[in-house]
Amino acid sequence: MTQDGWTPLFMAVQYGHVEALEALLQAGADKEAADKDGWTPLHIAARNGHGKAMATLLQAGANKEAADKFGRTPLHMAALSGRMEAVAALLQAGAKKEAADEVPFEV
Repeated sequence: MTQDGWTPLFMAVQYGHVEALEALLQAGADKEAADKDGWTPLHIAARNGHGKAMATLLQAGANKEAADKFGRTPLHMAALSGRMEAVAALLQAGAKKEAADEVPFEV
């Protein structure tokens, strides 16, 4: 684990290595692990637009409503990053489109 709380599962997701992701999940890696900011592997996959990694995590039962320390869900991360395919996939998977974070848009 890194100083930021990233496990090998986070690294596999960050770089879109789906085979490694699948192997780690099969070995019992925690798909709900959160880093120091409260991001889960699904937050990372959504932010980076890694569709196959997202699908793998969702199929494994990853929490699509997990919120980081600012209340942001994977859907927030996909939208903030302009990853429209990720937005569509999360909505299709049943992510709450009305989820509100805790940070005002204008500060």
